[in-house]
Amino acid sequence: MTCLKCNDERIIWTHETLGQLTCQPCPACNKNGEAVRQEQAKLDREIEQLKREIAIRERIAVNG
Repeated sequence: MTCLKCNDERIIWTHETLGQLTCQPCPACNKNGEAVRQEQAKLDREIEQLKREIAIRERIAVNG
C-alpha cells in the first residue's frame, strides 16, 4: 500500500520559518528513519550473500 503522506518516498519536505525547504522522515511510514534503516540492513545482507556466492563461483572456476 502506498503511503498517502509521502507517496512511499520515506521523506517529506517542509518549509522553515525563512522559507527554506528541509526534509524529514515521513511521520506516517518512516518514523525516526526506522523503515529506511530496516530496508538498508536487508539490502546489506543481500549484497553480502551475493559477494559470498560470487567468491565461491570464482574459486570453482579457477580450480575447476
